[in-house]
Amino acid sequence: MTATTFLLQRQPSPLGEMLIVTDEQDRLRALDWFDHEDSLRQLLRRQNPRLDLTLRDSTQDSTATLALRAYFEGRLDAIDHLDIATGGTDFQRQVWTILRTIPCGTTISYRTLAERIGRPKAVRAVGLANGANPISIVVPCHRVIGANHTLTGYGGGLPRKAWLLAHEGAQAAGGQASLWDTP
Repeated sequence: MTATTFLLQRQPSPLGEMLIVTDEQDRLRALDWFDHEDSLRQLLRRQNPRLDLTLRDSTQDSTATLALRAYFEGRLDAIDHLDIATGGTDFQRQVWTILRTIPCGTTISYRTLAERIGRPKAVRAVGLANGANPISIVVPCHRVIGANHTLTGYGGGLPRKAWLLAHEGAQAAGGQASLWDTP
């Protein structure tokens, strides 16, 4: 096992305190919410089994922290080119890569996501990979919704998903007003 230290920064946001995990190369490794800290730690260990992982609190702003602050201030593209590194399986990383191609302000269904990775019958597996995403917001799993345009599943909770979509100006099909109310 390789001894590795990741840096954990706590950052206020309109949705509560974010937990931002970066490595020593300043790559974003994980992002979650204060009320999911235990599951964040478990996820990091599960997705990086070959690492003897230590999380160290940091007060120095990482590139990811600065970008996320800008995102919440309205510069939605500030997170688009952040350097990330994830664990997970090859299939999960394939799903997460495609998630980053969903344009801000748009949503897709789980079925569409499965089709985009060339596995149209793998809707459930895509949903599970989406749910295992360690880097919410930056790997925008919140942009995946049910085929009937309903909000389904989000590790941070549906109110946060609704807020993020409204913040990004996600629209209903046909350009109608936003489907979601902010919490």
